[in-house]
Amino acid sequence: MTEFASSAKLLITGAIFAMLWAIVSRNQGWWMGGAIVLAALALSFRVGLPSFRLRPQFLPGFILYFLSRQFVGGLDVARRTVSATPTKHAGWVDYPLSSATERPRVLLSAMIGLLPGTLGARITDDKLLIHTLDTTLDWQQETAQLEQRLLKLLGEDDQ
Repeated sequence: MTEFASSAKLLITGAIFAMLWAIVSRNQGWWMGGAIVLAALALSFRVGLPSFRLRPQFLPGFILYFLSRQFVGGLDVARRTVSATPTKHAGWVDYPLSSATERPRVLLSAMIGLLPGTLGARITDDKLLIHTLDTTLDWQQETAQLEQRLLKLLGEDDQ
């Protein structure tokens, strides 16, 4: 790797860690966040985490989709909170994963909670175990749409 490419990777990785800290901490505690970002950066280069392909042209659409689903999820939680009758269709469901690689599978499991009433619990073989508050809703289509957008963003939709 050239010196420029190595510097660019360091800068981009550091910026990503800093953005994650800003989101998690609500942009506060930078005295501690700076140390954590530097430690994470040093550790990631020491361990030698593999690079991944990210297609920036799909990032704005993914962010808009992500925010819209969070909004819908928030409305769903609010509706369930004020509803006089609780949902009686909660349950565990298996979702067949499209990707053969680990990174998109783990990211999907982590992000599935943004969909209304869902939570990723465990990845086994080629399936993701999901807890949903209402198994009668179209959780399969919502999950498939999130997975396809994520694969497109990561450049793995051509598998």
